[in-house]
Amino acid sequence: MYAYLPPYDEIIAHFIGHWEFSEETARLRHELLTFRYRENEVPDEEALRLHELDVIQPHAIKYFQPGVEHTPHPYEFYGHSPIDPARIKLEPKPAKRPAEQDDSEPSHKSLPSGVIGYVHREAGPDLGPDPGEVLFVVKQQIFLEDNDVLDLGGADRPLVDLTVTPRLAEMLADTVAVNPFSALDVPSDVSSMGDFVIAVQQTIAADDFAPDHLVASGDTLSGIYVNGEMAEEAPLLDDLLPEPFQPQDTPEPAEETVQQEASSGAEASLDLMAGGNLLVNVAQLSNSGMLTGVIGVQGDVRQLDVIVQSNCVSDQDTLVGEIAASVAPPTMALNVATFTHSQLDIASSTRSGDTEAGPSNWSVTVVQGDLVFAQWLVQATFIYDNDIHVLNSTGSQSNFVTGANLAQNITSFSALGTYYDLIIIGGTLYDANFIVQSNVLLDDDFISGDGYAGSVSTGGNLLYNGASISNIGAGEWALGLPSHYQQALEDAEDGDRPAMPSGFLSDADYAGMSGLSVLIVTGSIFDLHYVRQLNVLGDADQVAIAQAAILDDQTANWQVTTGSNALINLAAIVDVDTLGTGAYVDGVVYSDAILIQADILSCGDGGRFDPDVLVTEAIAFLGADEGDDCGDSDGVIAAPTHHDASLDAMQSMLV
Repeated sequence: MYAYLPPYDEIIAHFIGHWEFSEETARLRHELLTFRYRENEVPDEEALRLHELDVIQPHAIKYFQPGVEHTPHPYEFYGHSPIDPARIKLEPKPAKRPAEQDDSEPSHKSLPSGVIGYVHREAGPDLGPDPGEVLFVVKQQIFLEDNDVLDLGGADRPLVDLTVTPRLAEMLADTVAVNPFSALDVPSDVSSMGDFVIAVQQTIAADDFAPDHLVASGDTLSGIYVNGEMAEEAPLLDDLLPEPFQPQDTPEPAEETVQQEASSGAEASLDLMAGGNLLVNVAQLSNSGMLTGVIGVQGDVRQLDVIVQSNCVSDQDTLVGEIAASVAPPTMALNVATFTHSQLDIASSTRSGDTEAGPSNWSVTVVQGDLVFAQWLVQATFIYDNDIHVLNSTGSQSNFVTGANLAQNITSFSALGTYYDLIIIGGTLYDANFIVQSNVLLDDDFISGDGYAGSVSTGGNLLYNGASISNIGAGEWALGLPSHYQQALEDAEDGDRPAMPSGFLSDADYAGMSGLSVLIVTGSIFDLHYVRQLNVLGDADQVAIAQAAILDDQTANWQVTTGSNALINLAAIVDVDTLGTGAYVDGVVYSDAILIQADILSCGDGGRFDPDVLVTEAIAFLGADEGDDCGDSDGVIAAPTHHDASLDAMQSMLV
């Protein structure tokens, strides 16, 4: 469509648009001037409003739920550590950043590889990381009383053997006597740790040991020892476990279905498991909290490795009447100890290609006082499983278990620290590893039943101690502390931030390294690891078989097991001292290693009384002081005999 507009219409339209544009321009100019004027004004600051947050949000339960009551118990720490933690006061002095960067100072990108923690700072060394401390004290103890009475009738019930507890106390006293260090005081603070190590080395120097128990001693020990003899390899524990703990092979299902004739019922049988107890203590301690390539000690160095292992067993069974006992494997006692030493030279692998240039600066950490890396672990298990049984035919397949108890203490702890190229110690370095293991088994069983035709297994027990101490560090110490080490130590003792002595520039131990990380300890370093493991089992069972079942020839399919117990201690200590070969000492190096292994077998009748003797006579026997001829038992506290007794009954023997 085409529309013709007169000329005056176009003029009017242009005039109206021009007028609106001018009006808008004037309005914008006015608002701009107002905005520029207000931007110089300071607005009034209103007071901040405080919003209170109600963190307690009660929740009302609308519907009642009977029998649902739950009140969470607060978690509270109890007991106290026998070793007070060390207190070290560190006063960090942060480095100041200069106002302007010096053009002559190299930039971060231009630094060669291997420089540790370099930033632009004022002249002087960088402050390194804090080494930290480790104080790990744990005591694990299990007490179980499982004295069962199973009476199926048909025979007189055997009398309670009141000599079990005194005999266990005597056997435990004999076991503790094997350890020549049991009379030493347990460290109660950091300062007494050094006294404890010195007292042990003095005891070793006195050479007052039983010749039958001392296996090896010297400055260091290396190799595998099994029951007092050197061995190429240690026996596998899995191959030694009693039959109840061996893995059972599951038969594969048959592909073909075999048709079986219907029978009148299963043949009557009786299985009794009165033993089969498993006591296990497992400990693994490793320390890498003081890793260094080179170490220097101004004082003395005291190194100590101690393993004490003992097994005490009484397995004297009494079979009254003509009993066709099955052939059972004998009780086995094994002490296995392993000492290893190895050296690692990781520090040399981190050096640059230029093996002649020395470090230009260092990162230093100063500890005013002592440094502690202590791990103290005690594991103890006490089980009483002295059962009384009167067996009679049940007319069916019967399976009775009055033993098969499981008790295990397991601890694994690893202390991880910081790596330093150099550690300088102003005091003494105490590096000690202790493992003390003991097993005590009383398995004197009494079985009566003239004409019994079933199977009887009273042996097959296992007492196993396995200990391993692995040291990783320098094998030899160079006598004499280099002068620049002593100068750095003196500067650190003054309290100032020590600068790197010029002697490190030409030190061959640090050739090819651009920078050093150094730890200076003005006091002593305590690197102590202690493991004490104890298993005590009383499994003196009494079984009386009814004469009626024997006369009816119903005992042919019976199986009576009173042994097959396993007492196992496993401990391993991995002590990483240095990852290089450089070690300097200005004092004296005291190095001792000792291995003690003992097997104590009870002799005689084991103190078991005749079951025909009256109980009053047994009580009179126990009350006679002159009847105890098993040595002095002062300081020995018997294990608790009821649930009200203290669980720390062996407190004098757990050190």
